[in-house]
Amino acid sequence: MEVSNEIKTFDFSASPLLKTLLPSYRKIIGLYEDCVTEYNQVLTDRNEVKKLLSDFASKTSSLEKSIVQKDLTLKDVNQRLSDSTSKANTLEDSIVQKDLTLKEVEEKYNNLIIQLQKIEKEKMYLSQQFEEINARYQLVVTALSAKLQESDRYNNYRKLLHERFLPFTNSISVLKNEAEVVLKLRAIEDQLRLIESLYHFKNKSVVAVSGGFSSGKSSFISSLFTDADIQLPIGVEPITAIPTYVCHSSSRKIAGYNDKGGIVDIPPELYSQLSHKFVEGFGFNLKELLPFIALETPMEKYQDISFIDLPGYNPGDRGGITDADENTASEFMQQAGAIFWVIGLDANGTISRADIDFIYDNVPEKTKLYIVLNKADLKPYSDVEIIIESVAEMLDMDDISYEGISAYSSEMQEEIAFEKKSLFEILSEWNTPIDSFENIKVEIDTIFSDYEDAFFKVIKENKDNFATIRALELDLHELGAFEIDQSDAFDIEKYRTRPKVKKTKTGTIGINRSLMNMLGQSIQEKNIEDEEINPKEIKPSLKHKGSTEYELKLDKINSIRKCLTDIKVNFNVSEKEAQLDVLMTIGDEFMSIFSSNQTSKS
Repeated sequence: MEVSNEIKTFDFSASPLLKTLLPSYRKIIGLYEDCVTEYNQVLTDRNEVKKLLSDFASKTSSLEKSIVQKDLTLKDVNQRLSDSTSKANTLEDSIVQKDLTLKEVEEKYNNLIIQLQKIEKEKMYLSQQFEEINARYQLVVTALSAKLQESDRYNNYRKLLHERFLPFTNSISVLKNEAEVVLKLRAIEDQLRLIESLYHFKNKSVVAVSGGFSSGKSSFISSLFTDADIQLPIGVEPITAIPTYVCHSSSRKIAGYNDKGGIVDIPPELYSQLSHKFVEGFGFNLKELLPFIALETPMEKYQDISFIDLPGYNPGDRGGITDADENTASEFMQQAGAIFWVIGLDANGTISRADIDFIYDNVPEKTKLYIVLNKADLKPYSDVEIIIESVAEMLDMDDISYEGISAYSSEMQEEIAFEKKSLFEILSEWNTPIDSFENIKVEIDTIFSDYEDAFFKVIKENKDNFATIRALELDLHELGAFEIDQSDAFDIEKYRTRPKVKKTKTGTIGINRSLMNMLGQSIQEKNIEDEEINPKEIKPSLKHKGSTEYELKLDKINSIRKCLTDIKVNFNVSEKEAQLDVLMTIGDEFMSIFSSNQTSKS
């Protein structure tokens, strides 16, 4: 509602009365307009309220519908909640069961972890075994395929030794120490291989280092090296399994020597594994395939010594293929001009009875001996002095000559005390160059001179025995032993007890009682063969030709004659003289090998 334009534009100036009414009129008009405005606002609000009521009604209706729907949903939710509760209870039971199962799984897992650890250990062990087996395989393959040494001198010596000398000496027996002679000639063979193949080995004094196992032999030699970082393999268990020659050189080199004359380079890491345990793993005696090893290393102070690091002569109760260590030590000591005998003071308070027996039986008479009491730093000085006195006393009691005794520490490279000569004094004495070939010739000449003397002795004895048998034969002829008519009066048993000397046509000749015993034994063996004849069947009166008694006597006479002939054959010197000629020829051939300028192509 609004005020019309006519009322707004009415002219109140036309009348004075109207002019007086104009302010009130305007006020009323203002109030009216305000009322109209408020009225319009009320109408607007009313419309808004209607709209809100309409919206509310619509929402209420929708809400009512939603409430109905929610009621249905709530029922479903309650049902689901009930189902979920049931499932939760079931799940709780399952969780309890799963907890039990999880413990079992954890136990199984832990067991699997333990088994896995065992498998890992076994894998590591098998891996180590494989590496050892592979190392053994490579060593054997390398040794078998080693390049042969092309040395005329060595090849001629080896051929003469194995194809002529050894087969021949196996058929004779004249020397009591024949086994020792064979060892010496084999030692010369090994020595010659080194001389021909290693320039640094030639003309050096050979010094063997021997003793019981784990006595400190290898550590003793290593303490003499110029480079402290280089050492021979050492350990508590028996380590040195293959004899090792050690000599000076400006550089380090390790070579193995096989049984066929071949030479092969050995890596240091493989050489360090060559312990008794490693060698036993081959299942055969490796020393038959690889008899010895040579190590070249700087030893500035001892350039003219070649040491031989030998296995302990007593490897304990290990048994098997290492039982030959005693023979190995004995064989290689034959090469040495001097020997260091090492005793470990960590396990001994003096020299053992076994050591003394081995020294007495195996150290050559002319070989110089020096005793080293290694690991002496483990004993108080007062005890060391007592031990030295004890060792000296025991050696003297067994009449074993020695150059001196040294209490030494390989670890400290220091001598603590000594008896007679000091260790370094003896090393200085032995550090002297030699003429290797001349020494070998002297040894060979000595060996064959001993053979010649032995043959001359046997030949002389055979000649004397032959003459004695001949005299015996003549005696028996004179006594009528070979005449049938006189044989009744001859008693062989009585004759065997006669004096040793009898005058014969050939002069006064000694009758050897042992030869008579041989004759009697031969006749007795003949009589045993005739036992089947019953003596009761022999008639004493039948003494003529053709009778049984006559034939028996004739058989006995022939038996005696045959026995005398066989004995004379046994004492025939022509065979021994022929054998001596053959042996001396072989000896001359040995000497010629070292007298001629034979070449080495290695």
